[in-house]
Amino acid sequence: MNRKIFLNKMSYIYWQKEAIYKTVDNKTWMSILKMCKRNGGKRAESKTKRSDFNDNDYLVVKKGSYDYLYTYNQIDGYRVYTTNPMDDNKNYRLKADKGKTAFNLLESKFKELNDGMTLRKAFGYSEEEIKRCIPKSFYYTNPKYLNIPLPSVSACDWCSHYPSNGCDRLPNWDLAIRRQGTVKPTKEYPFAFYIKSGHSAELNVYDTHSWLDSKFFKALFRWDEKTSDAFNDIPLEDDETILCPSAQYTLTECWKYFYSKRKEDSNAKLVMNASIGFMHLKKYRERRLGHVASVIIARANDKMLKLAEKIGFNKVCHIVIDGIIYLGEEEYGSNEKKLNNLYQEHTDVECIIRGSNAYIMKKNGKIIDLKHGAYDMDSRGKEITIENCKGFDDIFEWHRAEGIVLEEGDYYENLQEE
Repeated sequence: MNRKIFLNKMSYIYWQKEAIYKTVDNKTWMSILKMCKRNGGKRAESKTKRSDFNDNDYLVVKKGSYDYLYTYNQIDGYRVYTTNPMDDNKNYRLKADKGKTAFNLLESKFKELNDGMTLRKAFGYSEEEIKRCIPKSFYYTNPKYLNIPLPSVSACDWCSHYPSNGCDRLPNWDLAIRRQGTVKPTKEYPFAFYIKSGHSAELNVYDTHSWLDSKFFKALFRWDEKTSDAFNDIPLEDDETILCPSAQYTLTECWKYFYSKRKEDSNAKLVMNASIGFMHLKKYRERRLGHVASVIIARANDKMLKLAEKIGFNKVCHIVIDGIIYLGEEEYGSNEKKLNNLYQEHTDVECIIRGSNAYIMKKNGKIIDLKHGAYDMDSRGKEITIENCKGFDDIFEWHRAEGIVLEEGDYYENLQEE
C-alpha cells in the first residue's frame, strides 16, 4: 500500500466498507440519537473526516424522506442507522423482515384452511410489469386548513382497511389473457390491469380511470416521471390490458381469523399490518403477488375516495390511508369496530393540523388525540406525547432531529428501496 492510500484511509472514513448498516423503526432511531447525546457525543462537523468522529459523536443526514444517523463509539465502531420518520412501513429492510414473517404466517393459515394449497398456486405469481398498476397509498392535506385552529372537526377510520379489502374474490394471474388497448373487465374476467398506463379496474367495484375526474386526483397517482412505476397518461388505444379471472380461493377466512386474534396475539397484528406490503416489495423477486396487492389497495383507495367525495372536497382537511378528518360534526361512521366497518373516532372536536399525519385534537380543553408524523421531538428535546403536550401552540415547536440535507448528486450511501 503506498503512502497516499494509507494516509487517505487514516484521514477519511469509508462508511460503506467500515460501518455496519441497520434499518430501524422511528422510535429506535430516536433512542439511539438520544443515547449518543447522553453519553457526551457531539454533532460531527463532517461525514467523512475521521478526526470529526470521537467517542459517541454522531451526524444526522437527511435525504428525501429518509433520515440517516452516522455514529461512532469505541465499542461498536462505525454504524449507520436509517429510518423513514413519516412511515415505518417505508423502512425497507425492516419492512422486508417483518413482512416476510407476516407473509409466512398468512400463508401457513391459508394452507391450513385450504388443504395445503399455497398462495402461489391459488393466485399465481405476476411479472414486474404489474408494479405500475399498484396504486400509491392515499395521502391528502388541504393547505387551507393547515397551521390554524379548527373549532369543529370530526374523524373516522376504516377498520383494518387493507385486510378488509382483501376479502372476497381475488385475481388468478396464471389464467390471465392479454389484449391490446383498454378492455373493460367482464363477468368471466372481472379484473383488468392496464400495464402501460398504470390504471386498473374491477367489475362493478372500481375503475381508476374515474379517479382522474376527482378533485383528489393528484393524491391518487404517482406523478414523478423519474420512477419506473409512475402513472403514464396515454390514449386508451395505446394501452395494454391484462384480464384476470377470479381465483377459486379467497383470503376472507384468513383475515377474519387474524382480525379476531389481533388484540391478544402480536403475530396476528403483524399479519394485518405487514403481509400485504410484502406482496409487492420494490425488489420484486419473491412472493410476487402484486396483482393481489393492486386490487386490495385500489379497493381501499376507491372506498376512501367515495367517502371523501360524499363529505365534500371543501370540507376534507386530511386523509391518511384509512383515516379522514373533516369539518363539521356530521357522523359517517358507527361506534363499532369490526372488519370492513367505518368507525367514528371523533365528533365535533377542536383540531390543529401541521402536515400529513401531524395534528393535535382536543375536547373541552383537554388533549384527546395526537399524531406527530415525521417530527421527532419538541423544542425541549422531549418525546412528543399527549402527556408532554400542553396545547395547540406546541405543534409549532415540533421538529425533526438536527441534521444536514444532501443535495441531489452528492455522494450518498443509498439504503432506500432499489
